[in-house]
Amino acid sequence: MTDDKPTRNSQPPLISPAVPPSCQDISARMITRAVVPAALSVGLLAGFLTGVFSTLATLDQEKYLASGMWWLALEQFKTDLNDRVPITAGVCLVIALVSGGALWFGCRFWKSLRRVLSGWRNTAIVQRVLPVGLRFILWPTLLLWLTINLAFLVRGEVRVAGPNVLIIVVDALRADHLGCYGYHRQTSPAIDTLAEGGLLFAHAYANAPWTKTGVGAIITGLYPSQQLETQSSPLTDKLKKSCLTICEIFRNAGYETFFLNGGNAWSTPDFQYVQGVDHYFFQSYVNQNNEGSHVASEQIVKELAALTAKPGKRPFMAYMHFMDTHLPYYRHLYNNHFSSIRSDRFQPGSFNVLNVRGFELTENEKEHIKGLYDGQIKSVDQWLETILNNLRSAGCLDNTLILVTSDHGEEFWEHDGFEHGHSVYEEVLRVPLIISGPAISPERVSTRVQLVDIVPTLLDLAGLAHPRTRLAGRSLAPLLQNQELGDVPLFAEDTLYGLESRSFIVGNNKIILNTLSLDGNLPLEPMRSPPPFEIFDLETDPGERSNLAYRQDLSPQTSTVIATLRQQFVTFLEER
Repeated sequence: MTDDKPTRNSQPPLISPAVPPSCQDISARMITRAVVPAALSVGLLAGFLTGVFSTLATLDQEKYLASGMWWLALEQFKTDLNDRVPITAGVCLVIALVSGGALWFGCRFWKSLRRVLSGWRNTAIVQRVLPVGLRFILWPTLLLWLTINLAFLVRGEVRVAGPNVLIIVVDALRADHLGCYGYHRQTSPAIDTLAEGGLLFAHAYANAPWTKTGVGAIITGLYPSQQLETQSSPLTDKLKKSCLTICEIFRNAGYETFFLNGGNAWSTPDFQYVQGVDHYFFQSYVNQNNEGSHVASEQIVKELAALTAKPGKRPFMAYMHFMDTHLPYYRHLYNNHFSSIRSDRFQPGSFNVLNVRGFELTENEKEHIKGLYDGQIKSVDQWLETILNNLRSAGCLDNTLILVTSDHGEEFWEHDGFEHGHSVYEEVLRVPLIISGPAISPERVSTRVQLVDIVPTLLDLAGLAHPRTRLAGRSLAPLLQNQELGDVPLFAEDTLYGLESRSFIVGNNKIILNTLSLDGNLPLEPMRSPPPFEIFDLETDPGERSNLAYRQDLSPQTSTVIATLRQQFVTFLEER
């Protein structure tokens, strides 16, 4: 018979009583479920919002949004987010960890704090509100931030169609001192060869007689008075940040952009000329003794070779600036190549414009300086040949648009002056303009063009859309389809020395307005005293020797042409 009584060793079932959570458990849950998520949410949201507000505050609406530069606008937004989100999130996280540590420490020693935390643990804020905030603030904000950065990583890996673009600017280079423009000396064999296979514009004009706004016309497609911030002082004025540069336009299209500066002190970040540039390189043109040096040109040529040695998935748009033909010249193999005259006073690298202006020079000394200048052209031509060879070795020459030009010309006493920046006569404004590359057939173009035409022309040749903002220039690309380009007004302004002058050309007729005011310019020695108006017929008087503005013996037809030209000039100045 079975005994149903419990045995001595049998134990009743154990029922575990409810164990109150420890202070460590309470504080740990509060930290992981409430404090840290809340801090991260606040930090990410704060960083995101400050990034948005910073972008809206600094983003030029007209420059990027109104002009359709969406990638540049998004890139600025990404930069602002990357600058702020990690900082704000990190600060809030540190605050959260410090606060959590304080809770954990305080929970061990104060029972009242433990009871408070224990009560908060089951409240709606901790159980519902914070998880919802985590779901709708933290993760979406984090995901959007990562997505924007990922978009740029993916874009960098996508191959962009289009040719490479190389702009070569040789400072102070006159067109009529090149062989391809009919010069009697063999100064430019490499440039001549490039011109034989491309477009050569026989009458190309700078829009300013000196470097700062001359380069500005090349890279913005705008006239000098449209480029600068205040127009108060030529030495301190900067390029407007609202000006869209050619580097920004090409960068928006996925190009890698280079600005290789061989010593031009005006086209620097200090004057805001490198907007949109991925890689900027500067090498001074003068050495510690203030003498000219070939090192600057050598270095920018090497820099371009290094940047293009391994073609990537993105084409490049490069701007190169050579100072070889700008004073002070330097010592090299071709110093005496074009002149047998010897001058102790004017040795290469040891004299500057102040040593020439205001002094009486003999005809031999003038010819000696011209010979030195031509030797500088010969020297820089060697660097251009090296560039072409390097591009050929890198396998990208056949897919590169090459444009050779200058920011302005140079006077050699044609109007009793020397150098540049002081007038708007032909010798200071006429520059070379040569474009060579894929799908460009050899042609010599007689239509008068200007440097503000470069931006729209290169955009068309590269197959890129024009910005929505207005450009002063027009595209010269229709010439490739055998379309005629009619004459449009050519405009130049912004002298650096002496009286402010402006020029206006329609067809073969040129008018110069001399304001008879320094207008903030530097003094010029000796000071010029031109009449208020100068009018020239460039077809019959290319040297601008016969001023028609005050002639009384003009035919009625010529008088009508001059009256019309004056009115066109006034209308242009009012509307530009």
